[in-house]
Amino acid sequence: MTETHFFPYEIFGPAMNMAIDEYFLKFGTGTIVRLYGWKPAAVSIGHSQKTEQVVNRPFCADNNIPIVRRSSGGGAVYHKNDITYMVSAPISVFQDRSVVGIYKEIANLLLKTLKKIGIPCHFAGTISPEERKNGMKQGIACFLLPSDYEILAKDKKLVGSAQRRESGRMLQHGSIAWRFDYEETATCLRTRTENLKERVSSLTEFVPGISVETLQNSLLESLKENSRQLVTHNSIFSFVNREKVIELMKGFPLQ
Repeated sequence: MTETHFFPYEIFGPAMNMAIDEYFLKFGTGTIVRLYGWKPAAVSIGHSQKTEQVVNRPFCADNNIPIVRRSSGGGAVYHKNDITYMVSAPISVFQDRSVVGIYKEIANLLLKTLKKIGIPCHFAGTISPEERKNGMKQGIACFLLPSDYEILAKDKKLVGSAQRRESGRMLQHGSIAWRFDYEETATCLRTRTENLKERVSSLTEFVPGISVETLQNSLLESLKENSRQLVTHNSIFSFVNREKVIELMKGFPLQ
């Protein structure tokens, strides 16, 4: 990565978050990195998933948990106490321009960032395309099925990511488990609490009391080491066209 624009952690609603990511894919220039949260807590599902197979819709309705469909693939994610990251850049800036190559380059940056704050993390092993495809058909939640170069901590998934390409540009966003609510996530995503506890970890399990600012500062250090020029911004809307983002929100109706 060369020149990089960094946007610090901000909290938006689910449709707004997806629209901002879409804006950077369609209209962004250079490399864009941002961190964000969700309010209210929401479920995002991959673009090809069937909602009823992966989400407990009645529970979400009863608890005012909106559901939004991402433009990227991947599995369902309950965004309650996670930190979401987004990277969007021209495909040409990466050394290996394959999907897996880009995953690897971004994962290396995240791995370096997490190790700096004391997280004992490592890459996931390889999973066959058939195994992942079958798992997605069965509605397996994103955090139960790691992909190549996703990040584990002591063999439990810590970061889940999804990628999309369009017109020579890529978008990758992912969820970093911060404080994981195993019971509520299991209910939301139609899985078992025991399965999540066996296969998912979170930042606070290794660094109790860790803050968003700690992770953000570590990421900024990593970006400075990997970028020829790092430009930091105070807020998304000091940089993007708000009207275009609001128009893009129409493509992400809440379910």
